Amino acid sequence: MAVQILLSLAILIISAKIFGEIAERLKMASLAGEIFGGIIAGPVLHLVAPAATLQEIAGLGILFVFFLIGLNLKSEKSELYSSSILAVLSSLASFAAGFTLAFYSSGDIFLSSVVGAALLSTSPSATMNAIAVLGEYKTRAYKFVISAELAESFLAIIVISGLSLLFSGKADTFTILLLVSAFVAFLAAAVTVGPAVTKKLLSLFRFAKDEQIYISIPLIILFIAAFISERTGLLGLAGAFLIGIMMRNFQITESTIVPKIKTIGHGFFIPLFFAYSALSMDIGSVSVWLIVIMIAAAVAGKVAVYGLLGNFFNLKNREKKIIILAMLPKGEFTIIIAQIALAAAIISTGAYSTLIIFTIVSVALSPFLLRFFGK
Repeated sequence: MAVQILLSLAILIISAKIFGEIAERLKMASLAGEIFGGIIAGPVLHLVAPAATLQEIAGLGILFVFFLIGLNLKSEKSELYSSSILAVLSSLASFAAGFTLAFYSSGDIFLSSVVGAALLSTSPSATMNAIAVLGEYKTRAYKFVISAELAESFLAIIVISGLSLLFSGKADTFTILLLVSAFVAFLAAAVTVGPAVTKKLLSLFRFAKDEQIYISIPLIILFIAAFISERTGLLGLAGAFLIGIMMRNFQITESTIVPKIKTIGHGFFIPLFFAYSALSMDIGSVSVWLIVIMIAAAVAGKVAVYGLLGNFFNLKNREKKIIILAMLPKGEFTIIIAQIALAAAIISTGAYSTLIIFTIVSVALSPFLLRFFGK
């Protein structure tokens, strides 16, 4: 192991945690601060530079992000049908708005596709943080948002996995159908036989003296699921997300699995992932105009669907505003599609940098706007 990587890890973690704490004190999701910490450590102070080994380690962070999202995801059956319909429609509307505005501005179909995909799904952690601003935990708007996140995440995983194949030159009709089939099969297994098999596996170790076995087994399953996802053409995060959903209702999940995964994830891998995502940025090439376009498209997609169709599902005006503003922040999916596109040379460093800054701006805007317009 190169000695330099040890110092790089230390710098990125401390920078991410410091600015993540500042973000939380400002009532923002910590991911905004963690990304900003990476900007300071990398493009600003040049203390850390991108490196292959560092990238591999940081890349594990996204698996922990989506595993925790799956573990913590709660869907309200009473709102699942209506919220899923509106979530999918609003995501597609945001994609269309982002694609159209970006293409009109740049004429680049690939960049426009990336911009559209970056707007598909909200950031679950940032959304929950935004909702906390109003204390909306038992309202219909809250139930609507958490159910909508599930549908958005499923859609984003399929679309981004498809775009990943397209950018790599491996996409055709058969491959896309295979991709969707693999996701459906994976989902079916995760909600049917998966829980029983995992419970049985965990029960085999219930008398083990090493209590840390309850972190080892979920991690083993997580990494195997991510491996299978990658092999079938899906992103590794798809496996992590579905395994999280599979384990979310276990008796020991909330008391044992989640706290242990959070300790490893939020203590190391997750802030490292977000901080590392900023190292490839070129601050001087950020396009403010593209950020404005993306914010406008993100809002327009939500307003068009929730504003116009919300009445059919008996949503009140205040509920519409809360849902629209709470689901404004982008995060994990935006960073992933930006990284995939940059690695495939589909977008420039400037476009990548703009997408990362857009993520921070959207996360910061949501709680601010909710304070003024959500009451």
